[in-house]
Amino acid sequence: MARTKHQETLIIQGPGMEVVVSHGVHTKNWVIPKALLSHHSGFFRVACDGPFEEGIENKITLHDCRPEVFEAFLHWLYFATLSHLKPEWDYIYGSFRLWILGDRLLVADFKNAAMRDLYDVHVVREQSVEPHEIEFIWKHTARGSALRRLVLDIVSLNWEKHCGMYAQSVWLGLFRQFPDFGDSLLLRLGTKDTELKIEKYLEEAKKVTLDELDTER
Repeated sequence: MARTKHQETLIIQGPGMEVVVSHGVHTKNWVIPKALLSHHSGFFRVACDGPFEEGIENKITLHDCRPEVFEAFLHWLYFATLSHLKPEWDYIYGSFRLWILGDRLLVADFKNAAMRDLYDVHVVREQSVEPHEIEFIWKHTARGSALRRLVLDIVSLNWEKHCGMYAQSVWLGLFRQFPDFGDSLLLRLGTKDTELKIEKYLEEAKKVTLDELDTER
């Protein structure tokens, strides 16, 4: 069903939420329509509409979040596409950080956009996942997450290539630091499934509908 003009304005107008993003000494803030945030993000839906200080004061702070990563999320929020620029932040490929931010903010569509980019880079184009990226991912994701599953599948499927790129001590260090990574990798090395389908790593989006937003306002 096509949107009415009024429904379209609901996600770009109306009351705003000030979002302050800080990482170390770097801080940046934006004022973003609450309807737009609530429409896409479960995290912001609670912050904007729940009986909490953030919703009353219309201000929320995201600590330990790089402003430039959040800026990439805003680009997706307004334009429904990832920026063509795929930078590395501290030598971590950008879409890894984008997926992790999407997980934090509970935005399935954004996670799926980042996942599709990761799939294109690491599965279709067969770019290796670096050990320091694996370390970062295991520090910032939960056991069984789609991102962990993708990385495990990529590394196990191309283990000879990954193993040959770094000294044995590097991998042993990862196995000691994250025993579940080593255990899961060993299990996958024994399987014969060599076809990685993108659908295995995507999530179903759950958003507030425009009709619901219209009713609330």
